[in-house]
Amino acid sequence: MVLLAVVATGIALLASRVGGNSTEDDVRGAINGFVDAVDRGDLATLRAGTCGELGAYYQQVSDADFADVYKSANSDRAVPIIDSIDAVAVTDGTALAQVTVHTANDPAATSVRSFALEQQDGVWKVCS
Repeated sequence: MVLLAVVATGIALLASRVGGNSTEDDVRGAINGFVDAVDRGDLATLRAGTCGELGAYYQQVSDADFADVYKSANSDRAVPIIDSIDAVAVTDGTALAQVTVHTANDPAATSVRSFALEQQDGVWKVCS
């Protein structure tokens, strides 16, 4: 009977890790969503999904100015592409993540970037 309870508990824990979203998964999703919005030039998503100085920039930049910046970055193929999210550390309502990226103009040249995030009203937002 004890063995059955241990097995059932193990299966339940595995199912919750595989099937459910952890906080780390939510942070990873916020980072991927941010990078996807940058790639698409989706200013509305960037305004909604950022905080801090980064959020202030997206709130203050005009649609026309952002379109110019986006056009330039796209023509230079300089928009970062995520290779991997290597580490995520969550403390209360903040998170730090280390991400390896490259750009389309030089796929072999990878670099490591850090993202700082905050959870606001239950949503993870990229602050830097």
